[in-house]
This record gives sequence, structure tokens and C-alpha cells, in this order.
Amino acid sequence: MAQYDVPLRLVTPHMRGKKVEDAQWLMKGNNPFTGLATYKDGELDGDYGPLSAQATKRTKYWLGYATREIDTNFGQTIYEYLLGKLKLPANRANLRKRRMAAQERTDTPGLRAFAEATKHIGYKEEPTHGRNDNKFGRWYGWNWVAWCAIFESYCFAHSGWQKYHYASVEQIYWDARANKNNLYIVRTPKRGDIVGYHLHGDNYAHTAFFDEMVNSSTLRDLGGNTGPQDMSNGGMVMKQDRSTSIVRYYARVVR
Repeated sequence: MAQYDVPLRLVTPHMRGKKVEDAQWLMKGNNPFTGLATYKDGELDGDYGPLSAQATKRTKYWLGYATREIDTNFGQTIYEYLLGKLKLPANRANLRKRRMAAQERTDTPGLRAFAEATKHIGYKEEPTHGRNDNKFGRWYGWNWVAWCAIFESYCFAHSGWQKYHYASVEQIYWDARANKNNLYIVRTPKRGDIVGYHLHGDNYAHTAFFDEMVNSSTLRDLGGNTGPQDMSNGGMVMKQDRSTSIVRYYARVVR
């Protein structure tokens, strides 16, 4: 019986053990494929949880699996590809090549949305009809509510990406965990990624675009409905520096 004839799957309780750790090690970049390190931010903990399952899904994408074939199950075939024992068939090798070429473009959905967000720095709510009256809420069809996630949705939509349509910080997290709408969780953020924050006992208090790391414990973001006195309902669009200690999650939109 081959090592992965019974594939690793995302189940509850999680599958654990040496087989999982071996898969994580291979997906961390220890394989013959240039740049294929989909688990580079994960720990070698032998736990086949959401991060390992996401890495498997992304590994299949970068190995040229057809969209209908991409799932979170780590089996014998992908194991042998990553070991270098099995050669990619021509159809997968060609699709991998095309996807890698597309990756080299700098116009990712997140960067495009970030560029759109910068156009609105300095915008303030319009308090003519009460708190949280703003152009982003009117566009979304749900005004006079906290609008940090709505602002992100506006920026994605107005830069050509329609799949990101959220008003809930929490829903962004759960969809990224489940790889819905081209979202997935990351540990090392890049400009244009999504940051979710926890504040005052609320695990999903605020969200913004990640800009850059200022130092090892501070990041800079760009978000809506924030401000100097009220981070999560401040009524402005602005860049601010935040402690990484309040980050709940980082999420990325992928093509």
C-alpha cells in the first residue's frame, strides 16, 4: 500500500501524524518545482488543518491541475510529483507554465484595489443624515452602518474584481478559511492583502488593506471608517500604523 493511498483530508478532528508533517515539509518548498512553497508560512506541526488544506489546494493549482480537479485532498499522486518521482503530464506542465507567467504580472486584484483605495484617502463621512452616511454605503446598497468592509468591496469592484463583496469582517475570515470567492488565509501579508483586527473582545472589529510592515511589531494599513480617535468607526479613509498584536487574520485575493 502506498503512503498516501488514503489521502489527507480536512476533517474534524484533524488528521495528524508523520504523513501530515511530510506533506507540509514538501509544500514548504522542499520539492523540485521553482517557487512552489505554498506552506511557507505554516509550522511543521503534523496537523492537517485549514492552512495545510489551503496549501494543498494552492499546490495543485501551481502544479497545473485543471480547476475541476483542485481540492484540499493530499494523495499519492501529488506526493510523488513533489518528491520528483513522477513527472507532470504535458497538459499540467503547460498549464503550470501559463499560470506562472500570469503570476509575474504586478496587477493583482489586491494591488489594484489598494491603488483604488489610495484615491479616497482623506474622505470623511457626510453627516447630513446621521452617523455612517457615506458614498461607499450608498453604492453597496446598505448605508448608515459600519463600512470598513464595504469600503474594501467598493475598491475591489471599482478596480475590476467583483467577487469580493462583503459588509462583514467576520464573513471575510470564514470565506478565506474555506477558500471561497478566491480568498485564502496567509501569514505573511503583502500590499493589497486584507487585515482583520480584534479589539475590545470583538474578534472581528475592523478590517483594512495591508500596506507595509513598519517594524517587527507594527504594520501600516489603509482603511475606511477609521480615524485617530476611533479605529473601527472613525468615519474616515486614511493610512494608520497598528500593532501586530491586534491582528486577527491576513487574507489574500488570488486570481
